Amino acid sequence: MLATCTASQTLRGSAPADPGLWLNPRADIPRQYRATIVEAGTMCPVPQITPALVAAVLKVESGFDPHLHDPANDEYGIARWTPRVLRYYLPEDRQGSVPAPPLDARDSILALGRMLCTLAPQLEGVAGDPVLNLAGAYRTATFVIQKENGVPSRLRPYTSEVRLHLMAYAPERKACLPFPVTESSYPAPCPR
Repeated sequence: MLATCTASQTLRGSAPADPGLWLNPRADIPRQYRATIVEAGTMCPVPQITPALVAAVLKVESGFDPHLHDPANDEYGIARWTPRVLRYYLPEDRQGSVPAPPLDARDSILALGRMLCTLAPQLEGVAGDPVLNLAGAYRTATFVIQKENGVPSRLRPYTSEVRLHLMAYAPERKACLPFPVTESSYPAPCPR
């Protein structure tokens, strides 16, 4: 099993029922996915993984299209999963076989959260924005980000687009940043 976190290991106690605490309610995130995005973005104790990051990756990967079908690249669904990779980020009891498209949107979104939770520790100490390093690793591979000591130039258009959506999807009150703005694009809910 590759996945290292589960919904039972939720960060911040338990994911709040109100997606508005975690996501800008005026953002173009489809309502039917908001609760699942919050669940995926709060399932492990990694501060740079947020619902806004999960939503931004989904927007860039598929435009929130659960029916995305790209057989030439073997990528499918809302998170543009390759089925042979997705299987390792499904719940452990479902990792025995490769899922066949079409891929369930909820499964795909939660698997994205599990994968980000798995990748984050592997990217500790890598130069650059830890949030964008995670997005780049999701799009390509962790070893690429490690080898380049950050996001390589060929992936910067992708990570720039993720950052753009990340800031738009941050909670509306204001984005609380745990790092100076020049170092991170991580928006998080503000403490109450």
